[in-house]
Amino acid sequence: MMMTPSQFERQPGSICMKYKKNIFSDVRAFYSAAVQKMIDKFPFGDSVLPDLVVLDPSKKVDTDYVLIVRLAGRFAPIVDTELLKEEWEDFQILPDTAVSMMDDKG
Repeated sequence: MMMTPSQFERQPGSICMKYKKNIFSDVRAFYSAAVQKMIDKFPFGDSVLPDLVVLDPSKKVDTDYVLIVRLAGRFAPIVDTELLKEEWEDFQILPDTAVSMMDDKG
């Protein structure tokens, strides 16, 4: 668990205040830089993230196959969209019990 500066100060044998301030300042700078890098690099505006709703079997009936086609076009550009549509429609009418929520390993 991370200590606050005031908790750190009360520790027996603690180091002088100058070093404590430097340590906490450096730790804060590290985490701030890490979060900023995540914000800059993570593709928040990418359509793939919302399109991945197709992976949720509980939403299969409410999900249009256009999302599947868009994902297929992004990751497998050479795909028969008519066949993909037929497979998606077959998947949508399957009973929930026929859709495994786990892999073979459990």
